[in-house]
Amino acid sequence: MYEPTERITLVGTVSQLQWNNPHVFLYITAEDENGEIGNWTLEGGAPAVLLRQGWPSGSPQPGDAVTVTIRPLLAGTRGGLIRTVTFADGSTFTYEGGGAEG
Repeated sequence: MYEPTERITLVGTVSQLQWNNPHVFLYITAEDENGEIGNWTLEGGAPAVLLRQGWPSGSPQPGDAVTVTIRPLLAGTRGGLIRTVTFADGSTFTYEGGGAEG
């Protein structure tokens, strides 16, 4: 489902955060590697796991600027598995899940 070794970094604006079981989804508007702006759907782990690993409760909010490193979807569409998130306040979260290759 996700590229096992490839990583891309997106700089964008949060449009929505869905904090639901079984996985959290972060929706952002960001520019891709071709310079095209589009909507991205980014998947994280379960809410309890993310909180235990240090995800700041209540962050990010719609309109916040974020920088996200992801493992992109194999299909090549605008989506991926969250690896790191740098929030508007400069704090960084690293997701320690999603497979052995990290």
